[in-house]
Amino acid sequence: MMIEDFIKKKKPENFDKEFFKLDNKIYNMINDEIEDNDTCFFDNDTCSDDKKPIGSHLFQQNGVLSRIAINNYVLMFRRNFAEPYKTRFKVQNIESASKFNGFCHRHDNTVFLPIEKENADIRSKESVFLLTLRSFADEYLKQIWNLKKLKVEIEKIDSPEMREYFKYSSHTKETLQVENKECISELILLLDLYQEIKIKLLESYEENNYKIINSVEFFSSKKGIVFSTVMTIPFSRNEELLLCINILPVSQGSRIIFSFFDSDKEKLESIEPTNELLKGVLHPNLNRIIMISKENLYYNMDTFMNEHIHCINALIYENPINFDLSVPKYFDNTN
Repeated sequence: MMIEDFIKKKKPENFDKEFFKLDNKIYNMINDEIEDNDTCFFDNDTCSDDKKPIGSHLFQQNGVLSRIAINNYVLMFRRNFAEPYKTRFKVQNIESASKFNGFCHRHDNTVFLPIEKENADIRSKESVFLLTLRSFADEYLKQIWNLKKLKVEIEKIDSPEMREYFKYSSHTKETLQVENKECISELILLLDLYQEIKIKLLESYEENNYKIINSVEFFSSKKGIVFSTVMTIPFSRNEELLLCINILPVSQGSRIIFSFFDSDKEKLESIEPTNELLKGVLHPNLNRIIMISKENLYYNMDTFMNEHIHCINALIYENPINFDLSVPKYFDNTN
């Protein structure tokens, strides 16, 4: 059965195409104003001369994406500019999939060599540390982009596109300004925390202190998925804990790695949802995380085609009217 046939099983009826087109127009207008990251994540004297980042891979082509690829192509998920109710899923060559402007040429080609070389020891402390470092760099830069986006949106609030937007939206100029300013304040606080984490990780790298990162890992027989995300877990009013998740393909299924600062292990275990994850109880929390953070999700085409329709719908459909309340099971039990 073709993917399109899956989609036809669930087609929302209540959406406004004109509003969606306007929303996309605004998105593109804002996106065009945002400058790409122009500095290596390390940003120090060991960088290449201009510190300019190259297209780094969140997942290496050979040994990770190549394991799930069909003829060097994987399936990925992005914002859809053509159809209002769907996320765009597209087949992407592994050479360009998962790229982000994270590291200069020197750091991209030296720092992650231990996890990219043939027969790498992917279970070593160094490997888990480097996986965590790279995943965090990707998330850190995404949040910087989000902050830029909110600021540009405020700058463009009197544009013709935004004036048209307010005719359709429940937002007014004033309410959107208030909401964006609140979001900006929250993001600044988050980026302050991320800056502390960045310094901690980079200092640990320079000192070869890979033991600062602890991890637990599980095996699942589920094949054909690559995934990564970083999140902060609220622990107290003034403290949030880092949790990094990587799902990597192995010969018989998937290796699921939860990594975190060793000093936070007991705290994470005291929080019920993360405690369950660290014990290998993947449903519903890991599956909910995958559904939310699907921009870092890559599929083998056959795996995607054979997923339960509920799992496919949860990845594709964005319209809240069409969104199922129950969490799909991408992963069930660990072995």
